Amino acid sequence: MKYDEMIRHNDLMLDKLIDSYAKFKLIPFIGSGFSKNVENFPDWEVFNEKLSKKLGKEEYFLSKIFKNHLPSIGADYYSIKLFRDRHPKKDLQLYKHNLKSILQHAIEEILDKDIQNKKSDLHKLLIDKFDYIFTTNWDRLLEVNKNGHSIKIVSDITHISDIHEYIQNNGEKIIVKMHGTLEEADNIVASETDYLELVNNNSNPLNIKYQNELFHYDFLFMGFSFQDLNIKSLTYPTYVIKKDKFGKDQAPKIFMIAFSGFDPIIADLYDQLFGIEVIFMDVAETDITDSTMKFLESVINNDKDIITSQYSTYKQNLKTELTDKKNKIEKEIEICQTTVGNATYAILHEKFNKRIAKLKYQNKLLEEKINTL
Repeated sequence: MKYDEMIRHNDLMLDKLIDSYAKFKLIPFIGSGFSKNVENFPDWEVFNEKLSKKLGKEEYFLSKIFKNHLPSIGADYYSIKLFRDRHPKKDLQLYKHNLKSILQHAIEEILDKDIQNKKSDLHKLLIDKFDYIFTTNWDRLLEVNKNGHSIKIVSDITHISDIHEYIQNNGEKIIVKMHGTLEEADNIVASETDYLELVNNNSNPLNIKYQNELFHYDFLFMGFSFQDLNIKSLTYPTYVIKKDKFGKDQAPKIFMIAFSGFDPIIADLYDQLFGIEVIFMDVAETDITDSTMKFLESVINNDKDIITSQYSTYKQNLKTELTDKKNKIEKEIEICQTTVGNATYAILHEKFNKRIAKLKYQNKLLEEKINTL
C-alpha cells in the first residue's frame, strides 16, 4: 500500500503547488542533483569523488568518514595540498585568491567547460515558465538552455542596497547563484570552509535576499538530498520565525522533491522540524528525468493527470529495476557461498560470511519493497 499512499500524498502536494504557481508565488531552487538529468553531468557525490581522485587520492575517503555531503569536501584538501607543495613556508590566507583560481580550473575541467551542446528540456522548462530561479550550481546549464530569453545572473551582491537593483528585472529572467559562478573564482563556494562561512555570515547580502524571499514566496527544492545542509541551515532560521508569526496555514511554504520510497515519518519530521513538505518520487533511475518533467508540467499546466497517468508505468519500471538488483545480489550470494565452501579460502571464511550476511539483509529489504509495489 505504500506506493498508493505516496500517490495520495503527492496529490495533496500537487494541489498546493498548482495554487502557488497560479498565484506567481513559486520559486524553484535547484541543486546539483538537478544537473544530473543532463547526460555526463556528475551529481555532488560523483563530483567530489572525481575531485579527490584529481588530488591523487585513490579513495574518496572523506565521504566514508563524514557521510554528510558538505559542498566539495575534497576541495579544501585539494587547495591546501597544492599550496603546501608550492609554498611550504608561506601563510595560506595570503594565497587565497591563487587557491581559488586553481580550484576554479579544476571544477571547470570536471564539469566539462564546453557545454554548448548540453541541451536539457528540464532546464528549458524552468527558464520558460519561471522568472526567478535560485541555484547552488556553478554550471551554465540554465544559461545554455535559456531558449532566447534574456537572463540576469546574480552571484555577488556587495552591499545591501544592491539588492534593490534586481527587484525591477525589466523582463529579464533572474538566476541567483548562491554558490557563485565559474567566471568569478573568488565567489565560488566549493570547500567546506567556504560553505560554513556562507551559512554563518548573517550579513551576507545574498543570504539576506534569500531569507527575505522565504517570507514572501513558496520554494520548490529539486536536486537536493535529505542530508543536504543547504536546506536545513539556510531555511531553519526563517521557519522558526514563520511558525511563530504567521497564522495557521498562512506562512509561505517550502516543498522538496525526493527520489526515495515514501516514508510518512520522514514527511512528518521535515514538516514539523523545518517546515518542508516532501514530495516522494519513488521511480526507477531511468525514469527520474521524465517524472520530474511530468511533475513540473502538472504544476505549470494545472493538470494533475500529466503525472498521475504515468504512475502505473513508473511502478512497473521500478519493480523491474528492483527485481534485477535482487537477482544480482542472489548471484553474488551464491558466489560467496561457493567460495566459503572451498578449503583453499578457509582463512577468508569470516570475511565472506559477513559479506553474505550483508547481502542477505539487502536482499530482504529489496524483497519487502517489491512486495509493496
